[in-house]
Amino acid sequence: MNQVPFKRLTDADLDRLEREGGELVLVREGHEPMIVMRLADWQGMDATTYLNSSPANRRILEASIAELDAGKGVERELIDP
Repeated sequence: MNQVPFKRLTDADLDRLEREGGELVLVREGHEPMIVMRLADWQGMDATTYLNSSPANRRILEASIAELDAGKGVERELIDP
C-alpha cells in the first residue's frame, strides 16, 4: 500500500492507481489516514462484504462456488449488457 501526503498527491499518483489498481493511503498531520481506490474495486469489496454478512448468505455463496467448481454452472446471455 502506497502512502502519500495529501498535499503531495499528483495526477501521476492517481493515473498509476487507475492503471494498476490497489489503493493509496492519504495522510494528513493530525487526521486519520484515508484510502483512495478505484470505484470498481470498492464495489467488489462492498459486494463481498455483503455476501459474507450473515451465515445464511455465506452458505449460499459457498454452495454456488462448489456448484461452479463441479462444472454445474450455466452460461447465459445478459438481458441488458
